[in-house]
Amino acid sequence: ISDNNVFMLYTDSKNRLWAGGAGNNGGLNLFNPEKLNFTVYKHDPKVSSSLVFDVVICMTEDKQGNFWIGTVNGLDKLDQAKGAFTHYKIFPSDSIIGRKNVVASILEDNQNNLWVGNANTGGLHILDRKTGQFKDYLQGHTVLSILQDSDGKIWAGADDGLYGYNSGSDNFSLLIDPATGIGFNSIGLVEDNQNNLWITSNNYLN
Repeated sequence: ISDNNVFMLYTDSKNRLWAGGAGNNGGLNLFNPEKLNFTVYKHDPKVSSSLVFDVVICMTEDKQGNFWIGTVNGLDKLDQAKGAFTHYKIFPSDSIIGRKNVVASILEDNQNNLWVGNANTGGLHILDRKTGQFKDYLQGHTVLSILQDSDGKIWAGADDGLYGYNSGSDNFSLLIDPATGIGFNSIGLVEDNQNNLWITSNNYLN
């Protein structure tokens, strides 16, 4: 593997294992079980269609079989047949790597919307795949996790709490803990088989 510091693991629709590196060597790695080795995609400053940056945080495969990769320097779409990446920057004017263009979470929902959550107060966004433009939500928030539950509701785990999407008004509202009157600081989200939503934070599990 390209780097022993592995930040992300992902299994695609063909049951293949991908690993995202986060160390000095980084890169995106696809495991080859027959040969017990990896195909490695890395950034090459001489090749504009190479991986935009070698620290890979998250990944998802959409319904068309495209692979979307979140890095610390923006969002990439991989054309695996060509081994080429298309780059998307939500904040093109932010040239400092590791700031608002850090993509921490990606989700394609049941309506084929591609949601992108950014760290460092970069907010939440929907990518228009035809124009390459983004629609912005939760501006000024750090969004580390996105989930669509079994009822179809979109949840966004942010630095200051858990937000639920209201499709009628096209906005997000903060979920308040009735016991404490405050929100749930959210890092990770998962729904179990009994439709319970589990929320991880820095200090506790809800």
